[in-house]
Amino acid sequence: MLVANNGKTRYIARLISYCLVETTMLKRAFLLSSLLLLANCAHTPSTTCAAQDWQALGNADGLAGHAPQNILQQLKECGNSVMTASNQAYQDGWRAGATRYCRPSIADGYKDALAGLPIENIYTHNTLCQTAGIPLISGSYRVGWKQGHAALGHTPKSI
Repeated sequence: MLVANNGKTRYIARLISYCLVETTMLKRAFLLSSLLLLANCAHTPSTTCAAQDWQALGNADGLAGHAPQNILQQLKECGNSVMTASNQAYQDGWRAGATRYCRPSIADGYKDALAGLPIENIYTHNTLCQTAGIPLISGSYRVGWKQGHAALGHTPKSI
């Protein structure tokens, strides 16, 4: 079944009419195989959309501290049923990732200390956390940062 309002569909229809007019079998075989290939490509976006793990994508964006993407434009190709479910999955995933981002762990603080980042680096999380309405909880991060700072042989500063 072909999608009616698609540019590929019009191209495929022209190929079909050309196949019907041409007389040589070789040309017909080549054009029909091209037609089948193009018809398969016309259905690729919805297959790709359904196969995409939108929740994992959202989670990765939130965990990295990125603002949520407007994935609705990407999902328009997918059709309404996939679009609604996929957008919700992305938003759910983003919220879970952002929650984790706003509650950095001891390991996050330790890693930042070893990288030479100041403890105040935790406040870079604030903008996204406030936007998402998730309080920034930095106690574990601070513990980890102090441990990492001490592992470098520095005297821990009181915070």
